[in-house]
Amino acid sequence: MKNFKTKAVIFDYDGTLTFGDYNNIFKSLYQVLGYATDRNSAYYQDYVDFINFKIDYAGWVKINEEDFKNGGLTKDIFDSVTENIKLIKGLEKTLKTLHESGVKLYVLSGNFVYAIKKTLGKLAELFTEISANEVHFNEDGTLSHLVATEFDYDCKPKFIEKVINELGVLPEEICFVGNGENDKFAYRAGAKTICVNPVDADEDDAEKWACVLKNVTNFEKILDYID
Repeated sequence: MKNFKTKAVIFDYDGTLTFGDYNNIFKSLYQVLGYATDRNSAYYQDYVDFINFKIDYAGWVKINEEDFKNGGLTKDIFDSVTENIKLIKGLEKTLKTLHESGVKLYVLSGNFVYAIKKTLGKLAELFTEISANEVHFNEDGTLSHLVATEFDYDCKPKFIEKVINELGVLPEEICFVGNGENDKFAYRAGAKTICVNPVDADEDDAEKWACVLKNVTNFEKILDYID
């Protein structure tokens, strides 16, 4: 078994631990509720305002909450969307290899804790912490409210710094694995960054990404790039 110098690996979720034709969960929920999500849609404009820092993350999640309520989101509909999330091949072996070697595992995502745990099943038990948004439903299954994560987008370095402090390790002993533009800020915490199956990430920016792995169909490949 490989002797890892890395003390913890922090994974993005959508497009990193998942695989296939799947939108981020917010976009998928909008679509299943009948909302438009093209570039002319209110959904897209709100997202553009968010990534351009005209709306903070909590404010953007609040807009989504209101739209989901107006669209009639229920727990059953939410569950139907999570059922379409597929895990990447080789994930179980990869996670177990790291966990059995003493490497701490984390998820840092803009998805929902509920959806992530539901999709991961028993694999969720391998993670020290799953940091994401929260979704709460009423007893009748209707949406109660959403709780925005403190650590998405440009705040991802704060979570990495939290892990560094909790474990008492050096930044370079942390590895962050992501795939998208919203993961680009992770390098600011000093962690080693791996870009897997880049979607909209600036994959050629060597400052943000220590290495880039394209067309990964079996997640075990990343083990060769974790020290």
